[in-house]
Amino acid sequence: MKKLMLLALILPLSGCWSGSGFYAAAEAVQAIPAGTYRVVDERGPPVDESDSDFGKRVRIAYLANGRAMVEGTESGDESDAILVKLGDAPNLYVAQSDFGAAIPGVGSSVYALVQVIDEGYQIAIPRCDQKRIKGSARAVTSGLFVGKTICRFADRAALELALIDYAKDPISWTEYRREEKRTARR
Repeated sequence: MKKLMLLALILPLSGCWSGSGFYAAAEAVQAIPAGTYRVVDERGPPVDESDSDFGKRVRIAYLANGRAMVEGTESGDESDAILVKLGDAPNLYVAQSDFGAAIPGVGSSVYALVQVIDEGYQIAIPRCDQKRIKGSARAVTSGLFVGKTICRFADRAALELALIDYAKDPISWTEYRREEKRTARR
Protein backbone atom coordinates (compact mmCIF):
# COMPACT_ATOMS: atom_id res chain seq x y z
CA MET A 1 0.00 0.00 0.00
CA LYS A 2 1.19 3.50 -0.68
CA LYS A 3 1.18 6.69 1.31
CA LEU A 4 -0.36 8.63 -1.55
CA MET A 5 -3.29 9.81 0.50
CA LEU A 6 -2.93 12.30 3.32
CA LEU A 7 -3.38 9.67 6.00
CA ALA A 8 -5.35 6.85 4.48
CA LEU A 9 -2.79 4.06 4.37
CA ILE A 10 -0.59 4.60 7.40
CA LEU A 11 -0.48 1.19 9.01
CA PRO A 12 1.32 -0.80 6.30
CA LEU A 13 4.22 1.67 6.47
CA SER A 14 4.84 1.52 10.18
CA GLY A 15 3.10 1.84 13.50
CA CYS A 16 0.99 4.95 13.82
CA TRP A 17 0.25 7.68 16.31
CA SER A 18 -3.33 7.49 17.53
CA GLY A 19 -5.70 8.96 20.07
CA SER A 20 -9.33 9.49 20.90
CA GLY A 21 -10.20 12.07 18.26
CA PHE A 22 -8.87 15.15 20.01
CA TYR A 23 -10.01 17.64 17.36
CA ALA A 24 -13.49 18.62 16.20
CA ALA A 25 -14.41 19.61 12.64
CA ALA A 26 -15.28 23.08 13.98
CA GLU A 27 -11.53 23.61 14.65
CA ALA A 28 -10.52 22.72 11.09
CA VAL A 29 -8.61 25.23 9.01
CA GLN A 30 -7.97 25.29 5.27
CA ALA A 31 -4.20 25.27 5.69
CA ILE A 32 -3.45 23.91 2.22
CA PRO A 33 -5.06 25.75 -0.71
CA ALA A 34 -7.48 23.60 -2.69
CA GLY A 35 -5.95 22.32 -5.90
CA THR A 36 -3.84 19.57 -7.45
CA TYR A 37 -0.45 18.67 -6.01
CA ARG A 38 2.34 16.35 -7.18
CA VAL A 39 4.80 14.39 -5.02
CA VAL A 40 8.20 15.95 -5.74
CA ASP A 41 10.32 14.53 -2.94
CA GLU A 42 10.30 11.63 -0.49
CA ARG A 43 12.83 11.90 2.29
CA GLY A 44 13.45 9.29 4.88
CA PRO A 45 14.34 5.64 5.25
CA PRO A 46 14.69 3.88 1.90
CA VAL A 47 11.44 2.56 0.57
CA ASP A 48 10.86 -0.25 -1.86
CA GLU A 49 10.63 1.28 -5.33
CA SER A 50 7.08 -0.08 -5.63
CA ASP A 51 6.09 1.96 -2.56
CA SER A 52 7.30 5.23 -4.01
CA ASP A 53 4.69 7.91 -4.66
CA PHE A 54 7.13 10.16 -6.53
CA GLY A 55 5.33 11.97 -9.34
CA LYS A 56 1.85 10.96 -8.23
CA ARG A 57 -0.87 13.57 -7.90
CA VAL A 58 -3.51 14.33 -5.31
CA ARG A 59 -6.39 16.76 -5.47
CA ILE A 60 -7.34 18.62 -2.30
CA ALA A 61 -10.79 20.11 -1.73
CA TYR A 62 -12.67 21.13 1.39
CA LEU A 63 -16.03 19.80 2.48
CA ALA A 64 -18.74 21.99 4.00
CA ASN A 65 -17.95 20.53 7.44
CA GLY A 66 -14.33 21.81 7.23
CA ARG A 67 -12.66 18.49 6.53
CA ALA A 68 -9.99 18.30 3.83
CA MET A 69 -10.82 15.74 1.15
CA VAL A 70 -7.78 14.26 -0.61
CA GLU A 71 -8.22 12.23 -3.78
CA GLY A 72 -5.52 10.36 -5.67
CA THR A 73 -5.97 11.53 -9.27
CA GLU A 74 -4.62 8.30 -10.77
CA SER A 75 -6.08 5.84 -8.27
CA GLY A 76 -9.33 7.55 -7.33
CA ASP A 77 -8.65 6.68 -3.67
CA GLU A 78 -10.08 9.21 -1.22
CA SER A 79 -9.28 10.18 2.33
CA ASP A 80 -10.42 13.00 4.55
CA ALA A 81 -8.85 14.68 7.53
CA ILE A 82 -9.18 17.61 9.86
CA LEU A 83 -6.25 20.05 9.73
CA VAL A 84 -5.69 22.04 12.93
CA LYS A 85 -2.97 24.59 13.69
CA LEU A 86 -0.27 23.09 15.90
CA GLY A 87 0.18 25.56 18.77
CA ASP A 88 2.34 28.57 17.95
CA ALA A 89 4.60 26.65 15.57
CA PRO A 90 4.76 28.49 12.23
CA ASN A 91 3.19 26.61 9.33
CA LEU A 92 2.73 23.38 11.31
CA TYR A 93 -0.58 21.55 11.49
CA VAL A 94 -1.96 18.35 12.95
CA ALA A 95 -3.83 16.14 10.50
CA GLN A 96 -6.42 13.93 12.18
CA SER A 97 -8.10 11.15 10.25
CA ASP A 98 -10.75 8.82 11.57
CA PHE A 99 -9.33 6.13 9.29
CA GLY A 100 -8.04 4.20 12.31
CA ALA A 101 -11.49 3.85 13.87
CA ALA A 102 -12.36 1.14 11.34
CA ILE A 103 -9.20 -0.90 11.93
CA PRO A 104 -9.22 -3.57 14.64
CA GLY A 105 -6.49 -2.83 17.17
CA VAL A 106 -6.42 0.89 16.41
CA GLY A 107 -10.04 1.88 16.93
CA SER A 108 -9.34 5.60 17.13
CA SER A 109 -8.15 8.57 15.12
CA VAL A 110 -4.67 8.58 13.59
CA TYR A 111 -2.37 11.60 13.32
CA ALA A 112 0.28 13.09 11.05
CA LEU A 113 2.29 16.28 10.94
CA VAL A 114 1.75 18.73 8.06
CA GLN A 115 4.02 21.64 7.25
CA VAL A 116 2.83 24.23 4.76
CA ILE A 117 5.67 25.43 2.52
CA ASP A 118 5.91 27.72 -0.50
CA GLU A 119 3.73 26.31 -3.28
CA GLY A 120 2.84 23.18 -1.36
CA TYR A 121 3.09 21.14 1.79
CA GLN A 122 5.01 18.32 3.42
CA ILE A 123 3.52 15.50 5.43
CA ALA A 124 5.29 13.34 7.98
CA ILE A 125 3.73 10.19 9.31
CA PRO A 126 5.61 9.60 12.56
CA ARG A 127 6.58 6.04 13.34
CA CYS A 128 5.74 4.67 16.73
CA ASP A 129 9.18 4.72 18.30
CA GLN A 130 9.15 5.17 22.08
CA LYS A 131 12.73 6.51 21.95
CA ARG A 132 11.51 9.52 19.93
CA ILE A 133 8.64 10.32 22.29
CA LYS A 134 9.53 12.19 25.43
CA GLY A 135 8.29 10.61 28.63
CA SER A 136 6.24 13.71 29.38
CA ALA A 137 4.24 13.10 26.19
CA ARG A 138 2.24 10.35 27.92
CA ALA A 139 2.02 7.86 25.05
CA VAL A 140 1.36 4.17 25.51
CA THR A 141 2.99 1.83 23.03
CA SER A 142 1.12 -1.32 22.14
CA GLY A 143 1.58 -4.08 19.59
CA LEU A 144 -0.72 -4.26 16.60
CA PHE A 145 0.88 -6.74 14.22
CA VAL A 146 4.23 -8.50 14.28
CA GLY A 147 6.84 -5.75 14.14
CA LYS A 148 4.24 -2.97 14.20
CA THR A 149 3.23 -0.87 17.18
CA ILE A 150 0.81 1.94 17.91
CA CYS A 151 1.65 4.97 20.02
CA ARG A 152 -1.63 5.88 21.68
CA PHE A 153 -1.63 9.36 23.19
CA ALA A 154 -3.51 10.11 26.40
CA ASP A 155 -4.68 13.56 25.38
CA ARG A 156 -4.35 16.41 22.92
CA ALA A 157 -1.57 18.15 24.86
CA ALA A 158 0.52 14.97 24.86
CA LEU A 159 0.11 14.52 21.12
CA GLU A 160 0.98 18.15 20.37
CA LEU A 161 4.08 18.02 22.56
CA ALA A 162 5.28 14.94 20.68
CA LEU A 163 4.50 16.40 17.25
CA ILE A 164 6.33 19.66 17.99
CA ASP A 165 9.33 17.65 19.15
CA TYR A 166 9.12 15.39 16.08
CA ALA A 167 9.05 18.46 13.78
CA LYS A 168 12.52 19.44 15.03
CA ASP A 169 14.06 16.30 13.50
CA PRO A 170 11.57 14.39 11.35
CA ILE A 171 12.61 10.97 10.13
CA SER A 172 10.75 11.39 6.87
CA TRP A 173 8.70 13.84 4.83
CA THR A 174 6.74 13.49 1.62
CA GLU A 175 6.70 16.80 -0.23
CA TYR A 176 3.84 17.89 -2.46
CA ARG A 177 4.04 20.91 -4.80
CA ARG A 178 1.05 22.63 -6.32
CA GLU A 179 0.71 22.13 -10.04
CA GLU A 180 0.39 25.32 -12.04
CA LYS A 181 -3.01 26.08 -13.44
CA ARG A 182 -3.00 25.51 -17.14
CA THR A 183 -4.54 28.21 -19.27
CA ALA A 184 -6.29 27.54 -22.55
CA ARG A 185 -4.40 28.57 -25.69
CA ARG A 186 -6.14 30.74 -28.23
